[in-house]
Amino acid sequence: MNFKIFIIFLLLWFCCSKGQLLAQADYTLNSKYRSLEEAKDYFVLRDSSYLYQAPSFRAIQLESLSPGATVKIEERLDELTTRNGLRTNWYRVSFQKDNKTIQGFIWGGLIAFQAVASVENPSIRFICGIESIQMVSRGSYSEQVIYLKVVVLNQQKILDSISIEAIGSLYTNASLKPYGNRGLFSIQDVVELNFSDGYCGGVSASITFFWDGIRLHYIDLLSNGYSATSFHNRFFIYPSESGGKARRIILREERGTYDDSKVPSYQFRQNKLFGWNGKGLYILD
Repeated sequence: MNFKIFIIFLLLWFCCSKGQLLAQADYTLNSKYRSLEEAKDYFVLRDSSYLYQAPSFRAIQLESLSPGATVKIEERLDELTTRNGLRTNWYRVSFQKDNKTIQGFIWGGLIAFQAVASVENPSIRFICGIESIQMVSRGSYSEQVIYLKVVVLNQQKILDSISIEAIGSLYTNASLKPYGNRGLFSIQDVVELNFSDGYCGGVSASITFFWDGIRLHYIDLLSNGYSATSFHNRFFIYPSESGGKARRIILREERGTYDDSKVPSYQFRQNKLFGWNGKGLYILD
């Protein structure tokens, strides 16, 4: 190989490799968890959050921010800070207090990436954000694990919260959605935290919670696996849905294959019947 061509090839390889490593090290700009949009309102996730005079935790604290406080993103800055394993940007934000606008800086890890209102009681909001990122031993190997925090708010008062392990990676899309009681009259909202990589063979799963007006209950992790030719799904059927039963929850598991016309052929299909006792699901014969 011509020596000059070899050197050019080597430089191109090095630059591409370095770029990939930098993209992996700085997931902030690509991660869907941290895509906080400018000119949009977000909710503060954590206790002991502050608005700072400059993009640094060492800067002067301008204002204490309670969980559920609303901040408007004015600008994402290049400054990055790592806390609790999460490396992300600082933001210039505005905050309303006593009919006055206060501007300052807040670290992105203090902000919930999503907030949604309860279907049954719109004054209730469910907000979700990253609590920490940790290396966790799985026995024969270790892996990076994202822990999310789901908080239930009424105005700026925390009613309950729960911490859970996220599914997938920082690039897996996560979205929170309440559905009302779905025919379960002892609860106010079935809330699902959905995870999706958006491609065949990637992550497709959801974590189900029940909100009863007082507590947020973790219920189950459900998954949907599929490819071009096969599928394997676990999902709940609620009383208000087609095929549902009054005061009962059906857990359906099914797997099979698709033909060329995408018509499913079931190799396995099973229903398990559950009741809800106010604290958790219990299996029915």
